[in-house]
Order: sequence, then structure tokens, then C-alpha cells
Amino acid sequence: MRRGPQKTMKPRRGAGAVVSTIIIVGAALAILGTMAGCDDPEGSLGAAEQARLAAEAARERADAEEGGRAGGESSSPESPADRRDLLALFPPIDFDPPVLHFGRVQLNDPQSRVVRVSNVGDQPVLILRATSNCGCTTPDVSNQQIAAGETFELPVHFDAEGRTGDRSATVTLHVDGYERPVTFMVRAKVERSQ
Repeated sequence: MRRGPQKTMKPRRGAGAVVSTIIIVGAALAILGTMAGCDDPEGSLGAAEQARLAAEAARERADAEEGGRAGGESSSPESPADRRDLLALFPPIDFDPPVLHFGRVQLNDPQSRVVRVSNVGDQPVLILRATSNCGCTTPDVSNQQIAAGETFELPVHFDAEGRTGDRSATVTLHVDGYERPVTFMVRAKVERSQ
């Protein structure tokens, strides 16, 4: 079979490329977080780690682009437009604790804990829903408004459902007006009753 000339893609340059890289990294992290189940103790990354990795990838890309340019042209990801684009992706939500540890729990002994969810932005946010990638973990929130600078306690219920050993799950909060959800991890060591 004869093939025509191969097309090669030229790398994008400038601020748009940095934002594109951040979006791609964020999408990959979201996919990895969805694929991680309660049997995966490493699970997915929390919101702070997602943002750190996205920023790191953007810096590396910008540094690589800047190194390949002539004439001192800058591709700083720190322009106001780029910062607004990045901030528009991730809600200004912080979790305390960032990983909810249930510790050692007995098999068939459901437990509940709370995570403090804070709006660290300057505008109110609306949490539309919370989901978990594992049936062992149930977050209890929907349509929760959080004023700027305020915090609420999110109940999280854990039931090992007959499985022992190290367990982890990812809880995902979907926030109105933001492209990317935020996540935190839930961990437990499930033991048989003695």
C-alpha cells in the first residue's frame, strides 16, 4: 500500500501552548483519578497536587519554548490572561484534611468522618454534587453553596463491603462554573473482626 507524504505537527508557541498543556495535563489527571479504584492505594491525586503538577508542566513547556527562541522573545506563563485561564479550570476549594484517613476499621463496621471544605476564593461557589469512584465510600453533599472564605463540613461514609486490606477511594466534587472537578482521597485499613 502506498502512502502519501506524512504531515508533521509543528509545536505551538506562546501563551496558548502553555494553557493547552495545562488543559491536557488536567484531563490526563482526571482520567487517571477516574480509573483508580478502591483497590488502588495510590489512587489519584488531590486538587493541590493536580494544580502543582499542571503548573510544573506549564513551566517546563515554557522553559523549553523559551530556550528554542531567538531574539529573547518571552513565553512567560505568568501573564494575567494565562493566570485567569488556569484559575478558570480549577475551583478555589481546599480540603482539611487533604487525605481522609479512617485508620483501622473492622470489616462490616461502617464509619463516618467529615472533611472540612473551604472556599479559598473571593466569590461564592456552588458544589453541584460529589461522587466516589468506589461503592465503599459515600460523600453526602449536593447543591451546597459556600461563601467566599467560608468552610463547611462534608460527611463521608465508609463501608468496606466485605473486603479486607488497604482501601482507598477518590471523592470528586463538581463545582458550578468550573471545567475541572476537585478531588480528595479516602483511605482505610480494613481488618476482620477478632
